[in-house]
Amino acid sequence: EARRILAEHKDDLETLAQGLLEYETLSGDEIKGLLAGKPPLRDAGDGPPSPARGSSVPSAGRGRPRETDGGLEPQPQA
Repeated sequence: EARRILAEHKDDLETLAQGLLEYETLSGDEIKGLLAGKPPLRDAGDGPPSPARGSSVPSAGRGRPRETDGGLEPQPQA
């Protein structure tokens, strides 16, 4: 079943792979546009900067307990 689905969407997968090779990262809207035949619009560096895009991938280290704050271990009651 998985092979059939991948074979049915082979062209879309190839388009997405090529887009990722060229742009490295793509937002959800950029993926939808790419699959619809519209390449992502990116700042070429000669005009005003484009607004920063957020990432759905969390940054490493955020929200993790640090060794210095005791982590998740129970603290003695005073």
